[in-house]
Amino acid sequence: MSELPANPVRLSRPLRCLLWCAGALSLLLGIIGIFLPIFPTTPFVLLTAACWAKASPRWRHWLVSQKYVGPMIERWERDRAITPTVRWLALGTISCSVLFSAWLLRALSPWITVAIVVLALTAVAFILYLPVVKPSATRS
Repeated sequence: MSELPANPVRLSRPLRCLLWCAGALSLLLGIIGIFLPIFPTTPFVLLTAACWAKASPRWRHWLVSQKYVGPMIERWERDRAITPTVRWLALGTISCSVLFSAWLLRALSPWITVAIVVLALTAVAFILYLPVVKPSATRS
């Protein structure tokens, strides 16, 4: 797993506190995303890792050492890529979420449905733009 940086950039205490809180909030939103299909998990976990890398290398190390999110964070930092399984899972989740949301909100303004579809298409375009790496691909 990832080791603590030898010489981290020193930020002011208030800025470190702000980044730590932003990371904690982002992690909370990521955890909520596990249970809410229309709410993403991965971007929030990656944001947590980025915030905590600046605010507290110890907390970032704790996050990266976690069984489920650690490998994902390290793969993203190493390759800036996702696995084919993650790509298809994300596209499927977005599709199901959009269909369910459009059906649930059909009685409200059609503009809400249009906004949901536009946001979903933006997310789909981003996911399709990301490079794909095989799950077993590792670099030293």
